[in-house]
Amino acid sequence: MENPFEIIDERLRDIEGMLRELIKVTNALCEKETTEDELFTIDETAKFLRLAKVTIYGYVQRREIPHSKLGKRLFFRKTELLEWIDKRKILTTEEIQQQVDSYILKRRRRK
Repeated sequence: MENPFEIIDERLRDIEGMLRELIKVTNALCEKETTEDELFTIDETAKFLRLAKVTIYGYVQRREIPHSKLGKRLFFRKTELLEWIDKRKILTTEEIQQQVDSYILKRRRRK
């Protein structure tokens, strides 16, 4: 018959190992959240947006895409790129109809 204290000791070691793994995963997730606002180069931006570098350069030239410039190098913030994409969302027919209805109601209240 096995010693019950050895069984408990073995289980405690297993629990400690699982807790260490959980801490590693949690730390990795926290680091990922803090790097959410990372800087992209032109190549990384093109890959992230799935656009050609020439297209990105065109947006930069026309000042259509948010960017920073340090010397000759261009940098793009991930959060700003995501916001930029969201601003270009195409409205659905239902969303347009809601805007029209809201506009009409406001006009009627003014009169």
